[in-house]
Amino acid sequence: MIAIRLLPRSALPRAFFVALALLLHACASLPESGNRPDDWPQIARQLQALRQWRIQGRLGVQTATQGGSLDVYWRQQGEKYTIRLIAPLGQGAVSLSGDADEVVARLANGQQFRGKPEALMQQYFDVAAPVSSLPYWLRGLPAPGGKADSIRWNAQQRIHRLAQNGWRVEMQDYRAVGDYLLPHKFYLEPVVSAQRADGGDTSVKLVIRQWYTASADKT
Repeated sequence: MIAIRLLPRSALPRAFFVALALLLHACASLPESGNRPDDWPQIARQLQALRQWRIQGRLGVQTATQGGSLDVYWRQQGEKYTIRLIAPLGQGAVSLSGDADEVVARLANGQQFRGKPEALMQQYFDVAAPVSSLPYWLRGLPAPGGKADSIRWNAQQRIHRLAQNGWRVEMQDYRAVGDYLLPHKFYLEPVVSAQRADGGDTSVKLVIRQWYTASADKT
């Protein structure tokens, strides 16, 4: 378990964005294999067709100097997304809206930032976050436009671990959501820990409490 303590207000903006993207290592929950399942092309096409969805979840965050937990609400509509991150006990909130080309970040104090997703995270929050890759990883897919190395598969013929775009990603607890089998736990680890500018350790665990898809809403 991650040791959690409340985030100081001054640390909230950076901690919110760190929570989207950084590291925690965990043990595999299912047997895994390095051999691609025969049915994977068909499975991948089905997941790629899932372009409208919502999630509600919980992030546990721990850095070298602070920690906390955040509620996350994510709505994806094609390439466009809206993400809201909320700290407990009224400590603050951050909302993100954008697409693969541009994101607008709005803080509770009225500050607003706009720019390319990864560039904005790096410039304002000093985090090399793989923002554009996350919508694919959340569905259990490699992100397009970057070679996926070291893919490991679980017994459900789904991706359990992959290395891509400088990150190691672990996906666990796949469950049926409407017509889809989707992961509900995520762990991310930078391949090169020096990507953190301050050199400290940061860990994040994302647990999805609710997945909503068009097919699930019909059931």
